[in-house]
Amino acid sequence: MLLVLGANGQLGQGFKNAWPNDRIIYVDRTECDITKQDHVAATLDRCKPTIVINCAAYTDVNKAETDEGHVACTLINTTAVEILATETAKRNIPLIHISTDYVFDGQKNTPYTTTDTPSPINYYGQSKLDGENAFLKYARYGAIIRISHLSSEFGKNIVKTFHSLLKALPEMKVVSDQKICLTTTADIVNFVYKLSNLNPLKNSKNIYHLGSKDACTFFDLATEIKNTIQSKTALTPISLESFSGPVKRPLYSVLDTQSAQEIIDCPSWKKSVHNIIQTLEEEQ
Repeated sequence: MLLVLGANGQLGQGFKNAWPNDRIIYVDRTECDITKQDHVAATLDRCKPTIVINCAAYTDVNKAETDEGHVACTLINTTAVEILATETAKRNIPLIHISTDYVFDGQKNTPYTTTDTPSPINYYGQSKLDGENAFLKYARYGAIIRISHLSSEFGKNIVKTFHSLLKALPEMKVVSDQKICLTTTADIVNFVYKLSNLNPLKNSKNIYHLGSKDACTFFDLATEIKNTIQSKTALTPISLESFSGPVKRPLYSVLDTQSAQEIIDCPSWKKSVHNIIQTLEEEQ
């Protein structure tokens, strides 16, 4: 039995849509506050999962820099991971934790590998790195899966935002010098499904990088969506520096997905975008 925490978030919805069978229990914050150890312990004892998947995260990069955001970001991205790692370890349950490319500073010009040294440049990235360190210190078994710019037909994400704006605005300014890769909820569900049946998950701790096998810029992404939906919006390229303001973001944010490609075939970002856009168009 698998237990998915953060069931109402973008990733949790992706799991429910793609994997809605009797082998998974979905729990949201109202049912289990993962920042409270007694809640987590009670949930694990009640559900008795064979694997726990932590889909919960604080992802507002801008708000994370505020005093209020600091507190919430730390609780969800760091404290909760320590609690989950500790409680799953007590029960010999593998923990799958979702992390981020933002643990890196973006100063490389080649894809980040799982052995590269993290060096976050904003508070969100630091909180996720602290969560990784808590996992590595306290979890007994499981995996950290670093992802990049999570997108899908669910929740709030860059593909949905561009799709909406390109239907509404006559012109848009889009960052053209920040290199990224793209991870979809479908990628993660597929990867976790395969990973959950492998022995390394159940007797070791590993880090994986999961995302598109090729890189793009946000301008590339917007252009592809514009062409796909035949939008008339005029696109103007701008720099990351002019867009991001006081909050620093990695200029190069591409993950080396070799570790994941040993388990699944990571798609190109264009294929992922087309799949999401097709679903969004069908829903309208």
